[in-house]
Amino acid sequence: MKDEVGLNKGLNDLATGAEISAYFDDVMRHRFLPTGRVQYFPMCDYQGDGGFVSALTGEHYQVSARKTVDVTYLKTSVPATHTPSFSIADGVRFMPLNDPPKVTGPPEGYVVIGGGKTGIDACLWLLENGVDPDLFDRPESAGVLLRIISLEQNQIVLEQGRVAVSANHLHIDCSASAISNLDTKPIFKGDRITPQAVRSYQPVFSAAWCHCLITIPTGFG
Repeated sequence: MKDEVGLNKGLNDLATGAEISAYFDDVMRHRFLPTGRVQYFPMCDYQGDGGFVSALTGEHYQVSARKTVDVTYLKTSVPATHTPSFSIADGVRFMPLNDPPKVTGPPEGYVVIGGGKTGIDACLWLLENGVDPDLFDRPESAGVLLRIISLEQNQIVLEQGRVAVSANHLHIDCSASAISNLDTKPIFKGDRITPQAVRSYQPVFSAAWCHCLITIPTGFG
């Protein structure tokens, strides 16, 4: 089906986060587990060498396997849990992408930090909720990538300049890296399989909307 309204109008409808989670839950419980060939241990931390421990009960498990698939190598991080690579002064309104729905009053402006898909998601969410798309258009005309050094109450300190803001600007953190470990290693080695990216990843078509707000990519020299 195609969306008939909203910013995705005319394109195939997009699954919500809840729908994606429900899909994987359905596949696990109704396809994999009934085969008797799969065991599922959610909420556990892998300790290495086939050992893992339950984060809820503290119970330890030990398994032996012919092959271990290590999907942690790319070290995906999310704004809600990662540590930003820049300092944040006291009093700066700063939050991860998960939290804008909790805003109770209109900020003076919005600063989206990060130029990847998460930053695009932030811009789309703000647009869909009525934020003026012309709020900040100066960075678009500059056509540059900027590295943030620190966030202060009245300015964003960059490597080669400063951007004036106010204490009432809301800074939305989208600077977590989807893939932070780009050093390659053998995919098949001994009893371990390590999936890795085989080509560069690109933002989705919705990237066309990200020009509407100030977006400061991070992690570029």
